[in-house]
Amino acid sequence: MANEFPESPETVQSTLARVLELQNAPTDAQLVRMASVSITHVEHDSWQGGTDYYQLGLRIPLEVFVQLQPTIEEHEKRLQAVAAGIWRDLDSHVVSSTRIAPDRKGGSGGVIAAPTPGVMPAYWTPGAFRLFLSHHHSQRVAVGQLRTEVSWLGISAFVAHDDIEPNQVWQVEIEKALQSCEALTAIVSPDFVESKWCDQEVGIALGRHVEVLPIAWGAPPHGFIGKIQAVPVARGQPLASAAHTIVSVLLKSPRTSVSMTNALVGALAHAPSYAMAKTTAGLLEQAPALAAAHASQLRRARAENDQVRDAFGVPDRIERILKSHGL
Repeated sequence: MANEFPESPETVQSTLARVLELQNAPTDAQLVRMASVSITHVEHDSWQGGTDYYQLGLRIPLEVFVQLQPTIEEHEKRLQAVAAGIWRDLDSHVVSSTRIAPDRKGGSGGVIAAPTPGVMPAYWTPGAFRLFLSHHHSQRVAVGQLRTEVSWLGISAFVAHDDIEPNQVWQVEIEKALQSCEALTAIVSPDFVESKWCDQEVGIALGRHVEVLPIAWGAPPHGFIGKIQAVPVARGQPLASAAHTIVSVLLKSPRTSVSMTNALVGALAHAPSYAMAKTTAGLLEQAPALAAAHASQLRRARAENDQVRDAFGVPDRIERILKSHGL
């Protein structure tokens, strides 16, 4: 067909995502892989035999679009530049622009759709990363301590025995949390293996294709998560000691990098103590990508939050982090 791009949208999607991964750009690779991709003809120039120009379209989940909206143009420019380089040998076919737009129809492909931000369950902290902690009730004290520890690092963790109101049907509320979480951490203890519910919670998370992170706490991961690299915590060690590793994994995973980075930047910007400013700044060094909006937020915090401004070494550390990302 005239004016049709020489390669299919599926080929463009897989090739672009792989190149971005090889270029160590996991955030943009994640966007491409989750998107519905189209290649639309926008213009024909008849000069010197003719050139056709195309727009690369990416339609992404509404929730992700809302999170990225302040920096969406930066992502569009980077994706266009990479795409133009990949297909530079097609002299008469040029990818000249990129447009990222939200999927306004909701979930597709059989995956359970997460609620949009306007109807997010109240137990999720706005702006925080949403993590479901799957555990056996016998571990509730240790899991509660882990929940407190990660809360300082930008993570809102759902723990069933704490978050379900007495007058709510508990299965319904757990389902809501599973359908709206961005990742699930499975606390794999000997009791976890015997639970009738924990494997079902993990199964729903796997079905939604969200990040699943097992913590081996007295028992190895089994079943479908047996092949996933687990975070080892010796049974005599506090479960809360895994908090920093959880954040590190979420920062590096293409499925969670964007949301975890946003949440961690927010945690650093609103750090309530010198110690937390130092801790969150150290973790932020692991973020694979930062945007101009992050730089503005952090520099504003450095000026206005005395727990950031006066924390020894933190202002300089923030500047080094931003410069390492060209900001």
